[in-house]
Amino acid sequence: MTLRFYHDRTTRWLLLGAAALAALVMCFYFDHATRWLLVGAAALAALAALVMCFNYSHDRATRWRLLGAVALSSLVMYYRFHLATVPIAMDVTQYAGYWLVALTAITFVVALQEEVRAHWPGWKRVCAHWPGLLAAMLIAGFWQVHEPHDFKILFDEHVLGGIARLMHYERQGAYAGYAHYINGHLSTFGMGVDKRPLMYPFLVSILHDLTGFRPENSFVANGLISFVLLLFIYGLGVVIGGWRIGCLGQMLLAGLPLIAQNATSGGFDLLNVTAITGFVLAAWNYWRQTGTGGLDLCVYSGLVLANCRYESLLFLGVVMILAVLKWIRERRTSLTLAAALSPPLALPPLLLNLIFMGGGGGSYFQTKQENFLNVSHLGDNIFHAGYFLFLPDWHLNSSILLSVAGFASLLLTLMWILRRLFIFARESSVEVPFLFCVLGVLAVTFITLLSFWGFWDDPPVQRLSLPLYIAFAWCVMYAAARSLRGRTLPGWVIGAAAICAVVTAAPVSSEAYTTNELSTYITYRWARDYVLKHADPSVLIVSRASVMFTLYGLPNIHLGIANHNPYKVFNVVQLGLYREVWVVQEYTLNGKLNAWVEWPAARLDQRILLKTIAEDVSNVGVHVRISKIVGYDATRPAGVRRLAAELDASTTEQEKKDLGGDYVPPTGTEAPITERPADEPPAFPTITQLPADQKEFNKFLGSQYPMLP
Repeated sequence: MTLRFYHDRTTRWLLLGAAALAALVMCFYFDHATRWLLVGAAALAALAALVMCFNYSHDRATRWRLLGAVALSSLVMYYRFHLATVPIAMDVTQYAGYWLVALTAITFVVALQEEVRAHWPGWKRVCAHWPGLLAAMLIAGFWQVHEPHDFKILFDEHVLGGIARLMHYERQGAYAGYAHYINGHLSTFGMGVDKRPLMYPFLVSILHDLTGFRPENSFVANGLISFVLLLFIYGLGVVIGGWRIGCLGQMLLAGLPLIAQNATSGGFDLLNVTAITGFVLAAWNYWRQTGTGGLDLCVYSGLVLANCRYESLLFLGVVMILAVLKWIRERRTSLTLAAALSPPLALPPLLLNLIFMGGGGGSYFQTKQENFLNVSHLGDNIFHAGYFLFLPDWHLNSSILLSVAGFASLLLTLMWILRRLFIFARESSVEVPFLFCVLGVLAVTFITLLSFWGFWDDPPVQRLSLPLYIAFAWCVMYAAARSLRGRTLPGWVIGAAAICAVVTAAPVSSEAYTTNELSTYITYRWARDYVLKHADPSVLIVSRASVMFTLYGLPNIHLGIANHNPYKVFNVVQLGLYREVWVVQEYTLNGKLNAWVEWPAARLDQRILLKTIAEDVSNVGVHVRISKIVGYDATRPAGVRRLAAELDASTTEQEKKDLGGDYVPPTGTEAPITERPADEPPAFPTITQLPADQKEFNKFLGSQYPMLP
């Protein structure tokens, strides 16, 4: 199709050369030669596009803007792939990430305002869509009444909340690792940069700016986002086939308990699918107009989407494809100054991608190289995805109605649009942007199926199916409108979808079975609630969930810090900096020992003596214990206790790694970890002969005994 639109021989040969190189790439895999073939194919394709654009440019200003956009894009990509390192990417994200995302959001709002002002239909025509507005309000409220409002996917959502907190207080795209009370004020330390995009924390930080800081603003943000999602779905339905089609899409989403779980959480997945749906509308708005109409909104909605979730960066390619196809259709290159200057705003997601990939050295952020884009995961992932999507189970957050109807409608939609793609490409209908957005969602889904974060039927991973479910809803609306051929959708269809939503989704959301299967969430929810009720700023918390306790304004340090300097932890009590030090630890049932033992990641240096304060045993798989540090025994061996009896000849390398430390052959002499003796705690190092002068005392503390761990 593309070659038919090119009328100069040079451009055709360049495109054919790019296609030939791409075909050669398919014969190889990701070795060094393949990289150079990819670079050559991309260079030829870019040169072909540039030649075409110059042939269609009829004014000098457009050519300069085009050259500027190409130059800026090249600089951004060169910086990402050749100049930037992981430390540089972290510094840029921490200190400039907030401002770059803010600039993206502000420009998007300005572009949206211009489009609304230019195409506002009037209040009378807007008020005619009251059924969609009413349905959005009722469904958004329905999603809020059953599921608990809490941080559910730990520790992802805590980190997002921590980033939003630091954006509010410091305007930095980072989170605080731990915190101490100093002079009555909670001071944060150990700033860290995460791999997650910054748009959701930015929106939550705006809520903090407007209403004051509170962790619960994350749930308020997702509640508002769920309402916007329903409005976008209704708007897309109106574009496709009228207000009844829009209401049908809303009712189908109402029956998806997975959205209710995310609408009451502190995660960014709901914002991602909302931005994808909004991008479809922006792409259609650009495609239906002539010239540069709607271009700025399309470009900046794509940039907003790219800052919502890792894989959504692919939708920037949809923007470029639509722009080129529109220029071919109009035989004229049209580019605004705002669109030409937009490439630097793609830096935040590109740099976060660099951080995630570990700089390309094979050391991935919080995962392994073999878990990312590996074909070996595809078979198992597809099997479990099918199980999740199509198995009738009252304990899963899926929707059988939307899965079956959506999958069938997806196949029909692709068949209908692809069959007449040449005709649609010459028109301003919704089919072309709709098709590329659906293909974008399928590409994102394919990437998740090639990676292993867990299977789709695992409670923490079910949210990865949200983009596919949203595409299912789009395709059902399109298939319904296409099948009706201009006739009105019967009201009973909408009513049946609404009844099905209440009958199937309400029990699942009310039971919150999947949410309660999140063992880490259940464990730390109890620990957080207990600490908030019984502790105060005079108690220092030691736990793995240091970001969570910082988010709730409690002084805390990570277990790793305590293990690094164990003797200092109790010294803060001696110095009067804290009244007590509490430790939060998880215990798991070890089948080989038939005993509850400390989870490897939650083990504390065995020289620290503990006394149990409270314990929660309601979770079958994990028990959590809160203990108080009562002493330090310097005569004990340093480091955490490693139970050799936990290991035997059948222990896998991964199990050995999870237990931490070097593998020790079992001797059978080790005892399970229960509670460290604390009847008569030995004396631990104390500060003697303190200087009388306060300045000398502070200097002494800083050089010999740091005040805070």
